[in-house]
Amino acid sequence: MIQKISVSDFFTVNTYFVIDEISQSGFIIDPGAQGELLLQVIEQQQWQIEKILLTHGHFDHTGAVDFLREKLGINAYADPKAQSYLLDPYFNLSRQCVGDRVVQNVLPFGSDRILLKNNPQFYLDIRHTPGHSPDSVSFYAARDKALIAGDTIYQGGLGLTHFPGGDLLELKKSIQNVIFSYGGSVLIYSGHSEPLTVAALKSKNIFFAK
Repeated sequence: MIQKISVSDFFTVNTYFVIDEISQSGFIIDPGAQGELLLQVIEQQQWQIEKILLTHGHFDHTGAVDFLREKLGINAYADPKAQSYLLDPYFNLSRQCVGDRVVQNVLPFGSDRILLKNNPQFYLDIRHTPGHSPDSVSFYAARDKALIAGDTIYQGGLGLTHFPGGDLLELKKSIQNVIFSYGGSVLIYSGHSEPLTVAALKSKNIFFAK
C-alpha cells in the first residue's frame, strides 16, 4: 500500500508511506517537513515504520528526518553520494531558501534491495536515477507496481536540473533506461506532483520538452 501525505515548509513535498498490509509495517520516504503530522498519521494507523528512506538529499525532502528518528528510534538511509548534499547547506538548497540546514548520520543503503524485517517477502528495489542530483534514486515496490521517483519526474515531465549537481543528460538517461524499463501500468509517484503511469509519461514526448 502506498499512501501520500503532502507536507509543507518552504516547498510542498510529497512524503510516502509504503506499508505491508500483512504486518502493518513499512517505510517512510522523504519526510520533508511537519514531523508531528507524519507521526500522528503513523500512530493513528498503528503502523510500525522500520526505516526512513531518502530519494535524495535536498532539504525539502529531509526536514523531518531528525524528529522522526528521535521519536521512532529508527535510522535514515540514502545513496552514499547524498552525504555531500545532506551536510552542505549550499548543495541541499537550504541556504538559498530557509537558512543553513544539515542532516547528519544518514546511513548508506548497503544493497540495492531493502527488505522489511517484519515480512522479508515485502521489499523495495533501489534504482539509481541521477540527473536532478547525483544521489537521486527511485524505489520500486513490486507488490504495488509503484515507482517512487522523487524529483526525477516533476509536474508530469522532466525533473529540474538547474540546481547544483544537476545534469539534464543524466536525467534523460535515467528516465529512458530505468523508468521507461517498467511496464506501462506502473504508477510513478513523484516528489511534487500527482502520480501518473509509465505509459502516460511516455506519451508526453518529454525528451523534446527542453
